[in-house]
Amino acid sequence: MRILKGYLLLKLLNSYFVVSSKAFLHTSVTFKPLEPWFVTGFTDGEGCFWINVYKDDTYKTGWRVKLFYQIDLHRKDQALLEQIKKIFNVGYIYNSSTVSRYYVTSVEDLQVISEHFKNI
Repeated sequence: MRILKGYLLLKLLNSYFVVSSKAFLHTSVTFKPLEPWFVTGFTDGEGCFWINVYKDDTYKTGWRVKLFYQIDLHRKDQALLEQIKKIFNVGYIYNSSTVSRYYVTSVEDLQVISEHFKNI
């Protein structure tokens, strides 16, 4: 049973990754290009759209409104965020000691994100 589980896990990994070495401990893994539907589902589980409204006296109304699209993952999963960024070709990746964050705040760039979700 253990061998069957290992085989199924390898089949699953091979469907999402390109493995460049057979030695498990010395394997370098690169991602295959992500499908648009994957990014949509991944955002549903790990991402969000949000609005920040805060006091800012430099604006005529005294308030600033900022829009965000964001996905936060553990730092070890940064490569996945880089693949998502490649799909949209907009936004930034911020890294802290434990978290990698892909975010988009520009209104023009958010239009790219919006079009993706309209077309899926």
